[in-house]
Amino acid sequence: MEQKAFKQVVTRLRAVLEKQGFPLNQDSVCQNSEGMHAFFIGREMAYGVFYEAEKKRFILRYCSVENGQPEGKWRNRSALLFDPENEEDASRQTDSIIADFTDEVTEKDNKEAVVQRVTKHRRHRGEESKTDALFFYNRLVNVFPELREEIIQERVTYGQIRTATFAREKVLPKMHTLLQGDAQKQQLKKLAEIYSELYANGDTDVHAVITFVLLNSLSDAEVEKLEPYFTPEMKIGCQFARKMRGKKLKPEKPKKQSKNRVVATLNDMER
Repeated sequence: MEQKAFKQVVTRLRAVLEKQGFPLNQDSVCQNSEGMHAFFIGREMAYGVFYEAEKKRFILRYCSVENGQPEGKWRNRSALLFDPENEEDASRQTDSIIADFTDEVTEKDNKEAVVQRVTKHRRHRGEESKTDALFFYNRLVNVFPELREEIIQERVTYGQIRTATFAREKVLPKMHTLLQGDAQKQQLKKLAEIYSELYANGDTDVHAVITFVLLNSLSDAEVEKLEPYFTPEMKIGCQFARKMRGKKLKPEKPKKQSKNRVVATLNDMER
C-alpha cells in the first residue's frame, strides 16, 4: 500500500511543482530497505518527498541546490503518519497527505519564504538543522488525529501557526482528556516518544512549547503517566521546567557604578 501511496503523492506533487519550476528528477526516484524518496529540483532549492518505512511516515523536505543537485542538508517542512488498516483507510490517508503537501508548496508567498530560509541556512552550514513547531504539531497528529484539520484551519485563518496559543488552545485540552482517562500504554508511549524526539531535535520554540506550555500545565498525576517513557534528556528537561512553575523571572538589575567611577565622572564634568 505504501508504494501505491508514494506513487500517487509524487504524481500529484509533480503536477503542481513542475509549474513552479521544480521538475521531477527521475534519477532521484529510489526505493530501498529504509523507504522511498523522490526529488523535485529547481534553480535555488529542491523539494524532496520521503517515505520512512520504519516510522511509517511521509515527509516533505527542502534544501538548497548546488551544481544542479540537492546539497543534502534537508530540512523538514511537513510529516504525516501513513499506517492504514485497510485499502479504504490507505486511500483516505493518501488523499490527506497529498492535500497537506500540496498546500505546503502552493501556500501564498510560501516559495519566497522557503527560499529565504534556504539562503539563511546556507550562511549557517555548520549548524545542525532544527525542526520547527509546525513539524512538531504534525507529529502529534499521530496521537491526536483531529489536530490535522485544526492545523489547516489555523494556517488558513492566521496565515501561520501561533506556536504557544495553538498549544494551549488545541493540544493541551486533548492531553488532559487522554491523561485523565483510561489511556492505553501505546498511546502514552507514542506521545512521550514524540516529545522526547522533538525536544532533542526541535528549535527553541519547540523546546518552550513542550516544557513551559504543555508539560508545565499538567498535574503531577498526569506527568507521572508520561515520564516513564521519556528519554533521560526529556526527563531532565521536564523536571527543570516544572520547578519553574509559578515563578516569575526577575529582570536584570542595573549595575551600580562604583563610588570612584562616580567621582571621576563628576570631576570630568567640572573641567
